[in-house]
Amino acid sequence: MTLSLSSFNGKKRPLEAIVLCLVLSGPLFEEILFRGLLLKYAFPTKPFIGIIISSLAFVLAHSATDWTAYWYHGVPAVALGVVYYYSKTLKLPVGVHMAINFLSTLKTNFF
Repeated sequence: MTLSLSSFNGKKRPLEAIVLCLVLSGPLFEEILFRGLLLKYAFPTKPFIGIIISSLAFVLAHSATDWTAYWYHGVPAVALGVVYYYSKTLKLPVGVHMAINFLSTLKTNFF
């Protein structure tokens, strides 16, 4: 028997698929793209501008529907950018992003 949870469109999805997409692969891909590539290669000498641009791109990639969604995705995006800038590794931002998505998935599906 597979445990199913509701997804964004109301259809039931297996828990394994939700964890794989939202908690593991999504944050890994997003951090490589928005923090790793954008901050490291597009803005290597202007980290402040890089953090702002990569955070805006991150927000736009999450299809914000109203102004609260910009804050909901924007504040963590800036924080993850700052963490990457100071740590110089993607391990910490990826781990934090996975934890955020895990907690959000728990909240959305169980509370």
